[in-house]
Amino acid sequence: MARYNRADFRHAKGAAARRWLHDRPTPAPRLRAAWKIHEWAKQAARDGVHGVSIARKVTNGKRGRSLCVQFYVERKLPKQLVGARLQIPVHLDGIPTDVVEMRRFRLSAAACPDVRERHRPLLPGISAAHPEIGAGTLGGFCRSTKPGDPADLLLALSNSHVFSTDAADDPDAKLYQPALLDGATNDDHFARLLRWTPIRLREDGVNKADAAVGRVYPSITASNHLCPLGAIQGAGKATRNAPVGKVGRTTGITTGTIVSIDADMDVFIPERGAAIFEDQILIAGSADTPRFSDEGDSGALIINTDTREAVGLLFATVSDGGHGLANHFGDVAAALSIRLV
Repeated sequence: MARYNRADFRHAKGAAARRWLHDRPTPAPRLRAAWKIHEWAKQAARDGVHGVSIARKVTNGKRGRSLCVQFYVERKLPKQLVGARLQIPVHLDGIPTDVVEMRRFRLSAAACPDVRERHRPLLPGISAAHPEIGAGTLGGFCRSTKPGDPADLLLALSNSHVFSTDAADDPDAKLYQPALLDGATNDDHFARLLRWTPIRLREDGVNKADAAVGRVYPSITASNHLCPLGAIQGAGKATRNAPVGKVGRTTGITTGTIVSIDADMDVFIPERGAAIFEDQILIAGSADTPRFSDEGDSGALIINTDTREAVGLLFATVSDGGHGLANHFGDVAAALSIRLV
């Protein structure tokens, strides 16, 4: 394995994602031989795979030290039921692969203080949403880095699918805390939608971020203290195997471990279809909190529990809650022109 570097793994993962997720041609000549498979077999194989990442190989339920290109399927079938031509290759031009059973991700909109109650000052990790969205999580607070915006403009951060209906005619919408699903009244709006990242469906391209910010009313104050993790210490980069935690509207405080920092995932979007998110953070729940996330936790910041830095923004979960999917905070900040308070 020493002869392969990170670029080789990313190259293999990208080729795998194009074939199994995007169904696009693979331009890389060094991997072309690995994809000699009949057209009908390619389609059948692609339908069973909903994610690809670079992660440590799982053997007998435990993660080892060896990196591989890891495929995620909802159900692993015995090889004799799949057939040789439908099986995922054991190697991609010499780079090992692995197949892990994991339920498909879906967008997850729907402790210390009760995170579903009204809070003034505002806090990270509490219920908030657009009035047409059930409920999500207010992740944290930011300042704008966009030229022309006031330096003291306070912004509330969450997901696009929590703060926005993803419609072009939705600017300046009122945002509520708590969310209407959690009992908000007409007086509980606290901000106006400012910027958001539209979500591209699979046929329209790929996504890096599902994020939005709203302008907090000047009369409302906020704290960046994330109970019980403490004050957020700025932004950092996600690293594989790092311990992380989050506070969300539904599951509250949970902890886990970053499994991959470059996962490509096919994410189900209710009433719209599916969207592909590239180079995302894949998190597994800990032994203490195996249910890492659930619907309504979308928008929670992912915090490195060693450094208390925000490294990601949770946006999707699986039906059993065992894994969470998050954008890299750097991609969120770049897309929205923001920095953490």
